[in-house]
Amino acid sequence: MLSILLVVIMAAGVLDAANSSSVWTGGYRLSVEGFDGENSFFPGEYAALQLFFEPFSHTALSPRLSFGVLVPLFAQQHEATWLEFQMGIRLFTLQNHPLDAVFLRDSALTPRVQVGVMAVPTQLSEPVYTLLLEPFAFFFGERTVSVLGLQVYYDSQTSHFGWALQLFDISRFLF
Repeated sequence: MLSILLVVIMAAGVLDAANSSSVWTGGYRLSVEGFDGENSFFPGEYAALQLFFEPFSHTALSPRLSFGVLVPLFAQQHEATWLEFQMGIRLFTLQNHPLDAVFLRDSALTPRVQVGVMAVPTQLSEPVYTLLLEPFAFFFGERTVSVLGLQVYYDSQTSHFGWALQLFDISRFLF
């Protein structure tokens, strides 16, 4: 699955080079997350690699669909790779934000909220539902960088809630 995502990302980069004047509608996301380890997840860091599609990226809410994999960074023998699907919206766009002077490039504060579902490929009937808040997301034209996102999840198998911290998320438009 990871190799398929990498091939699609590389193919999208080639298409982007051939058609560089197009409006951005999708790309890839790379993030690092740490889970509490109470229920479905072992405590530790996970990396997510996803493809995303933002068909209306210039509208107020800018809905986004994304799918990909979540893999443990330091694999233990019991940790699994997860499939992940998310839907999200941008809450607002603030061009002159308080941290604007910190960045060298023009930026906009674009906080997002996302809901999602994750499952281990061998246990698709036992999903984990997620809610991710990204209050510190900054748009830089062809990419969005988010830091310190907070995720709450509900494990449908154990009926327990848990949490995760998304250390960073880099979303790069390719097509």
